[in-house]
Amino acid sequence: MFWLILLFVILFFFLFSKFVSRFANPYKLNYVFGLKGAGKSTFMVKNMLSDLKNGWTVYTNMSDVSIDGVRYFDVSELITKTPPPKSSLYIDEAGLVWDNRGFKSFDSGYTAFFKLQRKYKCKVTINSQSFDVDKKIRDLVDHMWLMTNIFNVIGVARPIKRTIKLLEAQGNSEARIADNLRFASLTQFKFFWMPKYWTYFNSFEAPERKNILFKNLYYTPKKRKLTPRVQLKLLQYEMRRKSQRSA
Repeated sequence: MFWLILLFVILFFFLFSKFVSRFANPYKLNYVFGLKGAGKSTFMVKNMLSDLKNGWTVYTNMSDVSIDGVRYFDVSELITKTPPPKSSLYIDEAGLVWDNRGFKSFDSGYTAFFKLQRKYKCKVTINSQSFDVDKKIRDLVDHMWLMTNIFNVIGVARPIKRTIKLLEAQGNSEARIADNLRFASLTQFKFFWMPKYWTYFNSFEAPERKNILFKNLYYTPKKRKLTPRVQLKLLQYEMRRKSQRSA
């Protein structure tokens, strides 16, 4: 009887989770960050391929991506325009696009797009080497991933759960709302073989720049300063040589 009840409870929760999953919001803002070469762009390419299979229209600012069906776009388009419904946007090096130090130049059109992202039925994935994008975007992030790798070939995406926490007033400090961050369980980590996706993009693609100016440097040995004793010996040696020549 116990096992029958347990089986019924498990079956009920399974069917209930399947039912409520239909109402889940897929239009999230995802943030992927990690050190240089950790596999951020590779992880994004992996997700691009997955989104294409699931019927999403995929856009990216990565001009080096070579995947059939992926559309390249200029991020500044989001200031006044929006992609069609069920679009998935992948923005590489977001810290260069929306640097948190350049908040004065952050256009309000970006703010409107990200705040209305769910209404536009779009999901967005951005990456950067640190949590350095403009605060207006950081505050709207739904999911975060920390990218690392094992032996440079096994990608490890570690999900970070973000919740809102209310801090009570203490002493002279007022009550405030703060973010509470923690790593998800190991069962939610994503592992993948990175070389499988390297053929779809050029990891070393970068804007062209002129070479820096330089001049060649050469080693010139410095003359050693002789001590008075050495100088005296050299003088004596020269005098002996002259006397030998005159003889």
